Amino acid sequence: MSSMPGLNGYAVCRKLRELEQTKKTPIIIITALQASTDSDEAKRSGANEVMIKPLNKDDFIRKIRTYLGSVFTS
Repeated sequence: MSSMPGLNGYAVCRKLRELEQTKKTPIIIITALQASTDSDEAKRSGANEVMIKPLNKDDFIRKIRTYLGSVFTS
C-alpha cells in the first residue's frame, strides 16, 4: 500500500538519483513503516538515511546538519 498517490517514496528517490541535478542531493526518507525490509528498500533506492515516525526533533536536525553541513547552525 502506498501513502502517496501515483508514486511511492522509493520510486521518487530512484528518480532523483537518476537526474544529474539531484543525484548527489542528500535524501532522508521519513516513514511510519518500521519493518527492516522497508529500511533496506529505502537504502537500495538511494536514500542516505531512513527515519521512523514519530521523529525526534533533535535527531532530525542532527541528520540534516550531517548532510548539509553548518548551513543550518543555530
